Amino acid sequence: MPTTVMLAAAEGGTSSGGIGTIVSATTDVVSLVSNVFDIMVSNPLLLFFVAVGVLSAAIGVFAHLKHVAK
Repeated sequence: MPTTVMLAAAEGGTSSGGIGTIVSATTDVVSLVSNVFDIMVSNPLLLFFVAVGVLSAAIGVFAHLKHVAK
């Protein structure tokens, strides 16, 4: 017999746990990553290092795919 899990909303329309906690934590993580990205892009030196890292990763992936296609 299947088990059903129901999430009940707390007073005020917001859930006190369960999916509400997950959504809140996800929102916090996205906000933190957005802030870190903004700081990194605003600094020219950090932007250069990020660009070099992304470019080297892209070249590595391309070289790997080219080798696999042979």
